[in-house]
Amino acid sequence: MKMFSSIAALLITAACAFAVLTTATAPVLNVPVGEPFAPDFAKPLGQEWQVVKGTWTPVDGELRGDEVAADKHSAVLWQPRKVESLILTCEFRLGGASTLYVGFDGAKHVGRLVIRTNSVGLYEDAPDQNLKPGEKSKSHPLATYAPKLKPDEWYPLTLEIRGDEMAALVAGIQLKAQHPFLASPKARWWFAVGGKDLRIRNLKVWDAKANPDWPNLKGQFGK
Repeated sequence: MKMFSSIAALLITAACAFAVLTTATAPVLNVPVGEPFAPDFAKPLGQEWQVVKGTWTPVDGELRGDEVAADKHSAVLWQPRKVESLILTCEFRLGGASTLYVGFDGAKHVGRLVIRTNSVGLYEDAPDQNLKPGEKSKSHPLATYAPKLKPDEWYPLTLEIRGDEMAALVAGIQLKAQHPFLASPKARWWFAVGGKDLRIRNLKVWDAKANPDWPNLKGQFGK
């Protein structure tokens, strides 16, 4: 853990020169451009959102996500927009949820961050080859870590994507991943929840550009 902490501190210091971000959610792959999208979750979701499955309810400055049993699917919330380089930061509390997903889609799924109490990982969604009838393509892990997250505690989250690379910072642990399929065209980003009473607050989403220090930083922490 000491090694990860020192590496994260180094990366955070380098990134903060480019923008005013909390040290708990500082990006490394990108630097932000312009003002962020920063909903206050004090009123019903606007037209920029698309509820696909489950229920998504703003509650006192927090966004609550709940799976609906009749859907037989995780709760899903899209924000349709072209995604090239992006930084997303927020805080999350799993509550009664088993899994939080944050991902990117084009015509199909492209890549995602998956968070559970005992696992955090970056995945790519390239279609599996030679599937048997009735089988579905699965996500493929690129970088994983085994944390011990508490359901009722709030944790900081940063997710970044640019080209064929993703990076994430979850509860102080930094992960990076690279795969050709991540460079696929992306038409939206999304949240998904398995279970009930997931909470998200302090959401900010920036368009972004390449961090000029990234080539030096990327070799300083592992998968």
